[in-house]
Order: sequence, then C-alpha cells, then structure tokens
Amino acid sequence: MIGVMTTTVVAAPIMLNVDNLGNDKGALQQAFDQFTLWGVQVRGGFFAVAFLATVWAVAALARRPTPHAAPAYSAGPPG
Repeated sequence: MIGVMTTTVVAAPIMLNVDNLGNDKGALQQAFDQFTLWGVQVRGGFFAVAFLATVWAVAALARRPTPHAAPAYSAGPPG
C-alpha cells in the first residue's frame, strides 16, 4: 500500500493543476498522459499486487492446520 500512496502523491498534483493550464491543448494532453501513467497504470499495478498478496495470505491461512488446544491445567496422576 506504500506504493499506492506514493503514486497518489505523484498523480494528485497533476490533476489539481489542470485548472492552471488554461486552454493549452498540448499541456492538457501531457497532464492527462502523466496522470494516466501514475494515477491509473502504475497505481493500478500496485493495487493488483496488493490484491494478489491478500488472496495469497487468505489461502495460506485457510491451508494452515488448526492447533490442538493444550489443557488449561494438569490434574496430575490419579490417586
């Protein structure tokens, strides 16, 4: 999730500054291209990795044998 947050920090200012570009079609296209790279493609890749790691962790937990509970106390030998 660190990668997702990092790419958001990179991508967010791009879209927040679009208003300052005015009607410059070249600058707008470059801003949208940069946002698509950082905000969609790279960040999406990090989300996919996080999803796969979560699925792997759940599957690993499901395959883990349940531990047998130890007795809470020992009664000692009879007699």
